[in-house]
Amino acid sequence: MKKNYFRIFIAIAFLGLWSSVAFAQSTIIPEMGHYCSGTYPNGGWAFTSDTTGGDPCKATVASGGSIMRKGLYANNDWNRVVYRCYPPNYGFVGIYEGIGNAPLTAAFNAAKLDSKPGCIFNVSPRSMPIFDSPFPLTVKYSHTNGFDFARGPKTLNVSDYGHSGSTAAKVVNWKGREVGYGDGHAGHDWDMPTGTEIRAVADGVVVNARVFDSGPCTDPLKKACTCVSDSQYQKEVSIRHTVRRHKIGSYYEQFISYYAHLSSYSVREGQVVRRGEVIGYSGNTGCSFSPHLHFHVVRLTNTSDQREETLNFHPVTHSDAGDKLIEPYGWEAPKGFDPWSWMSYPEGALSVNLWRPGQAPSTGTW
Repeated sequence: MKKNYFRIFIAIAFLGLWSSVAFAQSTIIPEMGHYCSGTYPNGGWAFTSDTTGGDPCKATVASGGSIMRKGLYANNDWNRVVYRCYPPNYGFVGIYEGIGNAPLTAAFNAAKLDSKPGCIFNVSPRSMPIFDSPFPLTVKYSHTNGFDFARGPKTLNVSDYGHSGSTAAKVVNWKGREVGYGDGHAGHDWDMPTGTEIRAVADGVVVNARVFDSGPCTDPLKKACTCVSDSQYQKEVSIRHTVRRHKIGSYYEQFISYYAHLSSYSVREGQVVRRGEVIGYSGNTGCSFSPHLHFHVVRLTNTSDQREETLNFHPVTHSDAGDKLIEPYGWEAPKGFDPWSWMSYPEGALSVNLWRPGQAPSTGTW
């Protein structure tokens, strides 16, 4: 009996350790609800939500449905909903936004009205405040480039977003404005002195910390640019962040924060880090024009075409992050819906404002 008790004790202790590690990698936001989008073999679909943090997918699975999307939405704040119907090409798209469950209900009713088949729903809150600045905001820095929302659609009419300007803008920022530089860029660049502390933006686990050979600055095979860097060997770090309503459970959202052109890094793959922990120092390595930090965010859950994505890092082409990159400042135009989330299918995802109050670095005139 003593041996059996010992085994039970070990099992409980291991479960407690696993739970504490999962919690260490997660940020808890109790004000979130859970949503579930499912489909059936006959073309039917289900779209359910639970403000109390329960399991809205349970009934769908019990009745023979397959889960297509599941995640978090804001119970008492702004949410955005994108749904697509008529598989396999999903030629119909609907977009709704509003407070709490209202846009979810409106999207459900609209899809149900004409009995549209095979509908899949993506939901996201406008804001999930989990990030602190990746560098001290007291340091001297300047913003030089940002996230282009015209990457998928290629061009956009900025009057759709409340601005005057081109009807075929090639670069559109998170405020819906036309910007004259940075075509196709998918992150933010901030110039800063070499050796500036670079910090984890939120609790998470390091998924990649490596030296990437970006090739000589004039090597066309590696898509390099004309640059003046300290080394063609770029030092970079990627960290996975999880957001939940509860400490553990199958409903969550996941993001990866990416930090590039470092002069050095001090973390390793698999290491758990805390928000604000120093992970390295800024530099001018890789395909770089000057000492700066390149920072971008990958969305792993509830993208346009996947319930959960994987991110693979490659030795030459770098990674397959392109279709799931999002804007960490969210979409904040005076009007109009986030174009990256619905116009570039199957690429794209709903962008989210991930900054905690007072922690978003300035984007200058971007």
